[in-house]
Amino acid sequence: MAAPKGNSFWKARSKHGRDKLFETPELLLKSAEEYFEWCDENPWITSETTQSTKDESVKEKPTQRPYSKGGWHHYIGCSETWLTNFKKTATNDFLRVIEQIENFIATQQWEGATVGAFNANIIARTLGLTDKAELKANFEDMPVSLSNEALSKLIDKL
Repeated sequence: MAAPKGNSFWKARSKHGRDKLFETPELLLKSAEEYFEWCDENPWITSETTQSTKDESVKEKPTQRPYSKGGWHHYIGCSETWLTNFKKTATNDFLRVIEQIENFIATQQWEGATVGAFNANIIARTLGLTDKAELKANFEDMPVSLSNEALSKLIDKL
């Protein structure tokens, strides 16, 4: 059964709408700092197999965890879509903090790739730093070196 027309039940609510994920830009920045600390305290563990004449051993060693936007979003409990929509309505203070966090993540990835801690190809793609080459050819101006007979055989095959 639907609510009766003209009701005022909505006035009895204790609050309207959802809570904000972050009340202040400072809390947003603190969330990023906590994520960075978590990454530093929880490195990836890589396995390295060494083989000697007698036996084979597996050695585990910690490897730095790269900071990532996706990892930060997961850590704070939001999605890329949420953040994109939030940026459209956010105040300048929030936008500055978000830009600062995203720049810090990109810098850490780039510096890690530069010193060899991270795979440079993967980081370059993540940061959009791939080399792009555009090839253009104009076949109309190229001289044709095929004989008429060879050209007509080629056209027949097509």
